Amino acid sequence: MKSTTGRGVKNVAGYDMNKLFIGSLGTFGVVLETTYRLVALPEDDCVLAVLFPSLAQAIAAAVALRTAPLLPSALLLLHAEVVHAWHAALPWTVQPPQVVLLLNCDGSRAAVARQLRDSRALCQTHGSLADTTLAGTTLPTLWALREGWCHAASATAQPWLHVRLGIVPTHLEATLTHLAQTPTFCQQPIGWVADAGHGQIWARLALQPSLSDELGQAVEDWLYTLRTQLRAHHGYAVVEEAPTTLRQQLDVWGNPPGAQLLSLYKRHFDPYAVLNPGRYVAGL
Repeated sequence: MKSTTGRGVKNVAGYDMNKLFIGSLGTFGVVLETTYRLVALPEDDCVLAVLFPSLAQAIAAAVALRTAPLLPSALLLLHAEVVHAWHAALPWTVQPPQVVLLLNCDGSRAAVARQLRDSRALCQTHGSLADTTLAGTTLPTLWALREGWCHAASATAQPWLHVRLGIVPTHLEATLTHLAQTPTFCQQPIGWVADAGHGQIWARLALQPSLSDELGQAVEDWLYTLRTQLRAHHGYAVVEEAPTTLRQQLDVWGNPPGAQLLSLYKRHFDPYAVLNPGRYVAGL
């Protein structure tokens, strides 16, 4: 559910093949066996939610937190639309350009208390407006909301376009600022959740049903502009969900960095193209 931002585990010697196969949608091989490692639950686990008046201040705080001697297990930025949608876990009603930062701390009680204290003080130096600590039964609700936003298909009748973006964290602010410009084919501002540790962004766009005839071209043009900006900084944008008729008109993968290398892998691991051909990046 959570994404680590400051912890690394050496779990492979030689080539780390699992990162090639997992996520490639079965185009490079078939996973026959998996191994899981279990660790004990932390003594304490809580989230510091901090409200900032602007995106720039929230990102400045996230950068400072990421480079400080702290070990957050998650460092997320939430657009105002997301905060509204997550009202079951978050106490505020906010409006753009306000942004909420979520900092997850876990470990021993003493260590968590110190990290919360230092993180709160650091956020205050960057202009935070308010903060609150989330713990106990609120945390499963919070992580379920995150999982639903980032990975689950929308269950509403409203047509949505879900896009996942990847960018070097140092260019996160420019990308999120670009998303603040609402396209004409959207009914409301673009809502997003950003992983400030890894540069991943999950964005949702509520589509205008009245533009059904011109929608495909309008979305394709928007994706082209977005991908052009991201590619300049070695980033990408992938369409993860869209109405069926729209999806058929879109290039869902684009041309992400490393596509040529992936083509070489495909020829090596699947020379006869029998493993889910055409399902992955660049038609692999």
